[in-house]
Amino acid sequence: MEWLKKLDTIFFIVGRSLLGLYFIGPGLSKVFDFASTLALMRMKGVPFSSALLPLTIAIQLIGGIFLILGRNLRLNSFMLFSLTIL
Repeated sequence: MEWLKKLDTIFFIVGRSLLGLYFIGPGLSKVFDFASTLALMRMKGVPFSSALLPLTIAIQLIGGIFLILGRNLRLNSFMLFSLTIL
């Protein structure tokens, strides 16, 4: 039964890492295609898009990295959840 606990730890780390990469990928794509993303946000009528896009990028990148590293998991999970819902 001890080996099952070790597997749980490994699966938890792998799951956290995959979830972190799920947010880092789109964050990086927004960085490299900033102008097009900003134009799309403006076309869709997002208010304050010039301020919200850098904030979104920062939340996705920092939150994803912190998920992978296991730092402030509850706070980061809540922030990324809120970002996804919005």
